[in-house]
Order: sequence, then C-alpha cells, then structure tokens
Amino acid sequence: MQQAMQENQKSTLLHYQIKNFSNESGNETKQEVKYTFTKEKLKIITESVVMYQDLTSQVTVVTDQKMIIIRDVNGTDAHSQPWNAYLSDSLINLLEPVNCLQQGNGTDEVYQLKMQPAQNIISRTGIAFITYHINEKQGILERVVMQMVSGYPITGLEMQLLNWKADISSEPFEGSALGAVFTHASNPVLKTAYKGYKVTDARSSAMKN
Repeated sequence: MQQAMQENQKSTLLHYQIKNFSNESGNETKQEVKYTFTKEKLKIITESVVMYQDLTSQVTVVTDQKMIIIRDVNGTDAHSQPWNAYLSDSLINLLEPVNCLQQGNGTDEVYQLKMQPAQNIISRTGIAFITYHINEKQGILERVVMQMVSGYPITGLEMQLLNWKADISSEPFEGSALGAVFTHASNPVLKTAYKGYKVTDARSSAMKN
C-alpha cells in the first residue's frame, strides 16, 4: 500500500501524540506530532518546530527560538518513518523479547511485543521495558510505550497514533526544502515570515555551493 502511494507521489499523513509521565508530580505532558511524507519529501510539525526535508537538504525551523538549522540529507529517500528510531536494527539488537500478545478480531489484528533492554542499556538510559503495538495488516506501529526504572524522573513515555491517511493528493510542501524558508535557494534571502531568524548552516561545503 505504501509503495503504491509513493509511486503515485501521494502523501501519507501520520498524526501522533507523545506523552511523558512525571514521577514526582504524577502529571503528564503531551505533544502532538504530524508527519506528512512521500518518497521525496518529508514535513514534520510540532508545537514549536517545523521541519522540511527533501533528497538533498533538511531545514528545521524552531519558532519559539527564532532559529533555522540546515543539514545535509544522506540516502535515497527523503522520508523517514517516525517509528524508525524505535525499530532500527541498532536498537532491536539491544533488546530481548519478554512476550508477544495478539489482540483484535482477525481482520485488524494488533501484536503487542514487549522487549527488555540489556542491563547496561537499562543502567545508562533508565528504560526498563519497551512495548510495541503493531498493526500487521496496515503495517503501522500504532503505539510505543517505554517504562522507566524506579526512581527515574519520569515513569514512562508513550507515543500513540491518533490518525493516518495514505492517499493525500497534495505534497508535504511545495518546491524544495530550502525554498520553504528562502526566496531563492541559489541566493538565499529569508522569506518575510522568517525575517530576524538566526540561520545555522551545518551542511558540508560541497552542498552549500
């Protein structure tokens, strides 16, 4: 499904909510994140950050600090699934399965996979367990729950899928990632909305030219 969408250059929207649970006050903080992507473009929106990414550049706008950060993009695909950080080989290799439960009615099954990090990872990060909720039919990670060890400042972190659409006809953004904030990529002048922002260009010298 996702491959067909990318071939037609339709966009996919994934809307997540991220919660942190405080250990001291018992309160929770929430942040919503929206990912819109094709094979060639990615846009991420949070309350204080907007990120534009294409095949060559990543432009991050930090609105509350009036900052713009430009970085190189390495790889053939611009989009980066929001769950890649949770399912990367480098992370999975550090986890041991605890149990796997199957939920659902057979037509929309969700697998709940509970994993435990190695002891040295637990000591370094404070993560006691990571539980993945994977919708096998849709190929989507619906939820990730991290449980922290006792005494850690937060008791846990949860990323929950709120909404997703896989057939949006418009692109994540028009033009290039640089063009989202500059009037002309070859002679970069900030657009009116970003006047006064500090620009940090962290690209290699070859990419700047």
